[in-house]
Amino acid sequence: MSEHLPQSAEAPLRRDIRIVTSMLGDTLTRTHGQDLLDLVESVRKAAKDDALSLPELDVATATTLARAFTAYFHLANVTEQEHRGRALLETRAAEGGPLANALGRVRDRGIDPTDVAEAVAQVAVRSVFTAHPT
Repeated sequence: MSEHLPQSAEAPLRRDIRIVTSMLGDTLTRTHGQDLLDLVESVRKAAKDDALSLPELDVATATTLARAFTAYFHLANVTEQEHRGRALLETRAAEGGPLANALGRVRDRGIDPTDVAEAVAQVAVRSVFTAHPT
């Protein structure tokens, strides 16, 4: 599912994606009928098997189908972001954050904290605003 998550994190992520997409399926059935959900499932299975061949669809059905898949991918992405954020918080709680780790490396190398403070005091940050390339 995601190359960013350790193997142990994939099972809960898959479970949560199944939960939210099951809720999406229920919503599609309530709002558009079982036929749409059946169409979504047949297209999903065909795509998974690399045998995708869409049936002739009218514009309204094709639009609704595209929106259903858009909602699915949005829900899956949000669910993955939530899991990733939780994993990062757990890592930070166990191992410390980036600043704490950097300060630990400074300390481990025997660098005088006063030297670091003096160097940081000389740092200047300036915002640069550019036009969007398009």
